Amino acid sequence: DDPDLEDLTRATIDLRQLPKVNRHYVVCYGFPAARVDYERRRSDLQMAPNGRRYGWSEFLILPVGPTPLHDSLAAYRQLLTPESLHSHCAQLGDTLLPALLQQGPDYDVRSDTLFFPRTSGTPLDLRPGSVFLPRSSSTEGTSQIAVYAMVSAAIQAARETRRVAAQPATGFDDNPFVRSVLDPSMFARYSDGILQASLLRAAQRSELDYSASEDLSQQFAATCTSVIVNHANPVGDAALEFLYALATHKVLLRDVDRQRLERKISCDPVLNAFFDLCRSHDPVADHLGT
Repeated sequence: DDPDLEDLTRATIDLRQLPKVNRHYVVCYGFPAARVDYERRRSDLQMAPNGRRYGWSEFLILPVGPTPLHDSLAAYRQLLTPESLHSHCAQLGDTLLPALLQQGPDYDVRSDTLFFPRTSGTPLDLRPGSVFLPRSSSTEGTSQIAVYAMVSAAIQAARETRRVAAQPATGFDDNPFVRSVLDPSMFARYSDGILQASLLRAAQRSELDYSASEDLSQQFAATCTSVIVNHANPVGDAALEFLYALATHKVLLRDVDRQRLERKISCDPVLNAFFDLCRSHDPVADHLGT
């Protein structure tokens, strides 16, 4: 987690000074705040201390935005303490409650505990044949953290305007008069719960603000409704992530659409208990997605 790539630069220098080490088998990961930071440092990372260029086999650079990755991963965990969950034990049940406790602040973030689990208590994972990794014969073993990092990088790349010869500039068009938001249809198109969770976590709050558009608000509300009412089926794998985004106002909708969703949520004891839990810990909302 190295937004300015200072640590990666120091690591490359240290590795080059080790004798009898085939450094071409070392793969370096970097998480800069922006692609331009990496471009600025690329020549430094490929230069030996004696001034000669040094070739690495590969750099894997994922620009994840201005917020360090560990902040994005840890923000929600404070609400999953035994004390917080105590008043909701009966409604959350014997399968979901233990899974939530395993994600509390006393536990490290593991490969399968970054996102809230399914309401059955099982962790989110990529479905076999997922469109996210179409060239892979198997998605088994792809961690939640890896998926989140890749989705974060894709969104950050979209935020950074890039110019290609003879083509208009691409990227989000944010300015005082125009605000970019994620297309709600993405949450229907990428129906894997782990991808939906990654989009919700990686997006900034303003990028999920659909309250100014009747059409966009209705689109997102329709997808969200489909997810939460099908929380016992694969369609609703990310139901708890949608509830958390709504409860903490990470997603903003028109009042009429939000009220309809809250009525749906109130009809299900498990969903209503989790929604109430998230709403009772509003300070978490100040950190999520910034």
